[in-house]
Amino acid sequence: MASFASTQDTIYVMGSGQVLYRKAITEIDSITFENSLIKRISIADKMSTDSRYTIFYQGLVATGLVDSLKPDRDKKYNYYQYRSLLNPPFTQGSGSVDELPGLRRFGFTVFMESDSIFRLNSITNLSGLKTYAATVYNAVYPGDAGITDLTNRRNSLNRFIAYHIINKKLSQNKLIDAYDTDHMIKTVDMYEYLEPICPNSLIEIKKERSSGLTNLINQSTDTGNAIHIIKNFDAPDIFNGFYYGIDKIMSFDLSVLKSLSAKRLRFDMAALFPELTNNNMRASGKVQSWIIPKTYIKGITSSESTVVDYLNSFGGYLDYQGDEIFFKGVYDFSIVTLPIPAGTYEVRFGYTGTNGRGIAEVYVDSVSAGPPVDFRINGSNPEIGYIKPGADPTDPYGYENDKMMRNHGYMKGPDSFRDFINRWYGLNTARNYENYLRRILGTYTFTTTGNHKISIKGLMQGQFMIDFIEFVPVSTLESEDIH
Repeated sequence: MASFASTQDTIYVMGSGQVLYRKAITEIDSITFENSLIKRISIADKMSTDSRYTIFYQGLVATGLVDSLKPDRDKKYNYYQYRSLLNPPFTQGSGSVDELPGLRRFGFTVFMESDSIFRLNSITNLSGLKTYAATVYNAVYPGDAGITDLTNRRNSLNRFIAYHIINKKLSQNKLIDAYDTDHMIKTVDMYEYLEPICPNSLIEIKKERSSGLTNLINQSTDTGNAIHIIKNFDAPDIFNGFYYGIDKIMSFDLSVLKSLSAKRLRFDMAALFPELTNNNMRASGKVQSWIIPKTYIKGITSSESTVVDYLNSFGGYLDYQGDEIFFKGVYDFSIVTLPIPAGTYEVRFGYTGTNGRGIAEVYVDSVSAGPPVDFRINGSNPEIGYIKPGADPTDPYGYENDKMMRNHGYMKGPDSFRDFINRWYGLNTARNYENYLRRILGTYTFTTTGNHKISIKGLMQGQFMIDFIEFVPVSTLESEDIH
């Protein structure tokens, strides 16, 4: 049995053995407490014994990537070091009292082709997989074709295996369905994006309304074909992740790159940061709010004067997927986006303007996106010019008003989500609420596929929220929908 620090804090334990903390215990001398409820092993150990996936596992070992699947938690993170952030306690508008994350856990998800799937593609051993990986990744990265060291992250087999690994612990529900809250309009397709550990690559997960299908992986815009998870397979005894069999070979090949390069990429802010998923903050199943310590999220850097909050889904919020990240104080922060394919994009983000937001400078990859922006002003202010769709009989759908707003550097919010508890926003879609806006940061050409940095520097005290960020190929702007 594990021993714990002397404390009055309360432990909640789920039937699976996962420990949930209302107030966290951090001085845990072992994980025997969890393991005593059910025999639990690492995802790497479980995969090593699964006879259906021997070729993939051989590739995992040969590339050295098997070692990346063994960590469970950051033992340096100490909840008590940050208790002062909760003093005084703060209650959000949802009624939740801010909490601190109790632990900093790691987690993983692996998609794998079975030996039988490989055999259907004439791959019968590790040598054959190396040959296949080279045909794919040498075409995408011709400059790396000569790298033969399998442990080199630019080697083709290494890229192939790494593209299957995500550093988030994702049940099938948390691939996308958990974010399909009552905020989301159920006739509009949903997309979630995952960043594998393969450098500068991206995986798309789609929920398709017309067919009722979910967890469609990298669906082709040309053929409609997608990769599917093999149903009814999980491994409940793994303590640090999930792995899934898939029905086709999955690669970040030229066709996937082409598809991703030709569509609007919208990322919910919480999707950028694995820490929110691995520590049961995102889609936790109940209304909660969290103060995030300064170094807790790898993809956020902030000044000492910045307080970072995460509010998970609440029906009264007018937010994409119902949640938001906001920054308090004289805020000064940067976030790292998911990888974006090379190309020319319009970059913008969604937010709700209120009197408390403040004035801020915005930067993309450390380059100014223009003069400071007053995020406090109402959408109907002449500087923005919002008119609610339907209010002007000469422009019943608001399309002409859309054009005028773009000239001012703004857009209406999408019509694909709404609030569903009538607390502040009147049960409107984001498009129909004047203070939900998208700020257009500008048009940018990225010569290589990779991550980007968005920085916001407040010039006064405030609470700045950012709901989602979009990268939209300029070639699609004329035909872009209002969703």
